[in-house]
Amino acid sequence: MQLKRDTDYAIRILLVMAEPALNKKALQEQDLKTICEKTSVPRQIALRLCGLLSDAGFLKKEETDGSTTYMPGNVLLEKTLLDIIDAVEGQSNLLAVFDRRAEIYKKYGFALASLNAALSDELNKITIQTILDWEQQKHIPSHNAFLDAYEMGPLNR
Repeated sequence: MQLKRDTDYAIRILLVMAEPALNKKALQEQDLKTICEKTSVPRQIALRLCGLLSDAGFLKKEETDGSTTYMPGNVLLEKTLLDIIDAVEGQSNLLAVFDRRAEIYKKYGFALASLNAALSDELNKITIQTILDWEQQKHIPSHNAFLDAYEMGPLNR
């Protein structure tokens, strides 16, 4: 399974907004330029995603004196990866089957639906706070930070 680029970018944006919680600091407002610099998300995409994330309650958009800033929403740390996917991609059907008339879907439709439900359940367990906790618990990284995170994550039980 591969999530869309927008989901990756949205996760980056939300982690930057939640980052002060790592040091037990209050979450703070940030402007789009700062968000883009910290996340390496192109400005136009960040603007669109911040709009979607604001509409879904992840962020609060504040406009004053012609400038726009974003504040973390009240329950940002409790939002799950599935919530992010739904807000950004507009669907939580992770295994979207476009041709339901296909013979394989007729044969394995229930199994694929079950797989979709299992994946959704797992993604619904991982919150922004969970990701921050993983960052707090990290050990001295080896040459591959992704593999280190995988070894520490919930999938390696």
